[in-house]
Amino acid sequence: MNQIDNYTIEQIPQYRRQFIDYTIRRFFSTYFITKWPIDCVQLLDVISSNNSLSLQVGTVSNVSSSFDAISIYNPESHDYQIILNKNKINYPFKESRDRRLNFTIAHELGHIFLDHLSISDDVKTTDERFIEDLEANEFAGRLLMPQSILLNCNFYSLEAVADFFNVSVSALTTRIHVLRRLDLLTLRKSVVCRQCGNTERSFFSKYCMICGSKWQDNENGILKTYYKGIEVNNNSEALACPNCCDDSGCILSSNCNKCGAVIINTCTNEHNPHCDYHSTGNGRYCEICGSKTEFFKGGYIKPWYEEQPELMSESIAEGSL
Repeated sequence: MNQIDNYTIEQIPQYRRQFIDYTIRRFFSTYFITKWPIDCVQLLDVISSNNSLSLQVGTVSNVSSSFDAISIYNPESHDYQIILNKNKINYPFKESRDRRLNFTIAHELGHIFLDHLSISDDVKTTDERFIEDLEANEFAGRLLMPQSILLNCNFYSLEAVADFFNVSVSALTTRIHVLRRLDLLTLRKSVVCRQCGNTERSFFSKYCMICGSKWQDNENGILKTYYKGIEVNNNSEALACPNCCDDSGCILSSNCNKCGAVIINTCTNEHNPHCDYHSTGNGRYCEICGSKTEFFKGGYIKPWYEEQPELMSESIAEGSL
């Protein structure tokens, strides 16, 4: 792998950028990638067990310190190899320099899946090899740091965001540079729950309404997420019963006319018998005392760790990688 710290997307021909788009999408689909961050060491095991590609990984130690990795294709056996510099393997990732390995592996996967290895480097020009390295970097950047997720991050710390994506600070900086979004570093920082990514909170909130953890010492999360719940009106009353779906409302009661289920997402008073806080339809916990809400206690909404959250910005869609 050749480390190319600065490049622009325009250096890659348009038709090749479209091919990278297609290849990344097919890669996500083939290996069922739906959550980030990605650990490429574990990803190699997933690829090997998938049987869609014959891939072996090895290491060497008696090599130049400038050598990171190389990918090789054997046309006779139709299998691939990724050879890593053993001296540069620091796993599991702890520091920025350790996370460089994650990008290195993703880069070599780029060479493999972008079909760079079917033709020997001996017959390629210097410019052709250079463009292929740019393409492999672009593949790795889109794999590890999809644009739609990256642009949704809370950049209170460059190191923290790099740690979230399992990449080095240098790789993250390059990705931001390629996307021409250096403004991300100076945008207003959000209050984000470090545990669940929730950004919704009242002015007087003491507890995260999604995971129930105290806001104190729980801010500065990275990924801003939204969790769905029951649709309610301004009084926190469900527009339709969360249990039987009856939409006739309630009469002088906080319970469903049909099945008797609680249809107002109030505090259950587990921690404070005098709390009467009304939560939003997706609130799992009372923001004032930290007790479970009626909707969560009743099982009408899932725990945050069982639900697939949505990004506060656009989801991964055409052209958003």
